[in-house]
Amino acid sequence: MNKKLNINIFLSGIVFFFITIVLSYSFLGINIIDVEWVLGQSFVIVFFFSATTLFYKYSIQLSSNTFIISLLFISVVIKVLALLFSYYYFIEVFNFPLLGKSDAYQYHKYSKIIAESSLNIVAMTSYLPLSDQGAYFYFSSIYKIFGANIFIVGLVNVFFAIHSVFLFYKTIRVISKENVARLSAIVFSFIPILNYYIGLHLKEIFFIWLIIYGTYLIIIIFETKRRSIINLILLLIIGLSLFAFRTVVGLSFFASLAIYLLFSSKIQMSFFVKFISLIIILFSLVFFMLTTGVSDESEMYYGIAERGTSYTEVNLGKTSVFKSFVGLPFQVFIMLTGPYPNLVDIKNDKHYGITRYALISDCFIKSFLGFFFLIAIIRKRVLQNNIFITSFLLIYMLILAIGGFGLLYRMFLPILPFYIFISILGLQFFIKRRQFAFYVYIFIFVGIYLFFNYSKG
Repeated sequence: MNKKLNINIFLSGIVFFFITIVLSYSFLGINIIDVEWVLGQSFVIVFFFSATTLFYKYSIQLSSNTFIISLLFISVVIKVLALLFSYYYFIEVFNFPLLGKSDAYQYHKYSKIIAESSLNIVAMTSYLPLSDQGAYFYFSSIYKIFGANIFIVGLVNVFFAIHSVFLFYKTIRVISKENVARLSAIVFSFIPILNYYIGLHLKEIFFIWLIIYGTYLIIIIFETKRRSIINLILLLIIGLSLFAFRTVVGLSFFASLAIYLLFSSKIQMSFFVKFISLIIILFSLVFFMLTTGVSDESEMYYGIAERGTSYTEVNLGKTSVFKSFVGLPFQVFIMLTGPYPNLVDIKNDKHYGITRYALISDCFIKSFLGFFFLIAIIRKRVLQNNIFITSFLLIYMLILAIGGFGLLYRMFLPILPFYIFISILGLQFFIKRRQFAFYVYIFIFVGIYLFFNYSKG
């Protein structure tokens, strides 16, 4: 193993949460947060930070193979339990194993129609907007094989989530140190929001698997000697399929790949082979864009920037103080360190209460990791050694900021694994003399959380 990471600092995340809760009761009013919410969030936060800390300390003494087996076993347990909880909770609340009339319900309804049709699934989904085709193809294919069983979809999500953890660890292990790879994989496996999405019947779990698998292929093709035509074809298929899930993710992926091929010094191939690879990739991308609706959907996405700002304004509430900052700099700041937890009137939100509960704990976790992310992302060495990942992160985050989606955590999920990795890299640079800056950062964010929610009252 390499030099130890200061993992004990993770336990301060628990303190961060409880300070916010105590001050929320004091300044926002005791009636806005119920006891059930506090107990549930306390369990999630305490479990995440303490389990991550303890399991990482335990993993230090394990061999690589033993660590993988242990991590995958714990991942299976956590994700299956998360699936069972979501499935039976939704049945209890909505009398149906889905979150009300959400996107998940639409996916289920129309995927069932597509699967039961006598027409080919590809033919049926080809009539949909490009960025919807992937999700409906995914769910319809599962329904075609197993029947329209929502729980089976959850189990398939469990499989892809676990394989994502495995691929994520293998990828980071190639490009970074063993301890960074282990802690990144542990955080990725334990982080509540991705476990919550296991049972939501949404596209994000499979979508994230595609991104991680594509990144893994890029690393083994260009930074190791395990390159082959099959891997390159797989990379192109996975990269192009991203457009069918979210157009701007596909564009960000290929833009980052082009930057990586042009500027990375870690690529183990001659300039000629690198140039030919770039030409093949760009030709495939241009051909794909000319023969599909990518350009139209991209224009549509940028056209909803105004709607994105409206989304942000609605979530900021009535205050004119925050609304005056709903511009690009504010959106970038939220992307780097937010979104911020909405603590106001949670118990009155009967329909999406469970979603609000799940998101709030992850807002704390992401803001906590944000300090280490900022430490890492400003370092030239981090940018140079991880050109594809940092390019992908920054390009996609900028696109979201331009669209005004800083407060919409779901839009951020595709790059959350890479955000975790860069944050853990930042933990390497967390030395004793930076502890004061960290505590100042935490108290600043407690203040931001309180003011953000006070302004919504």
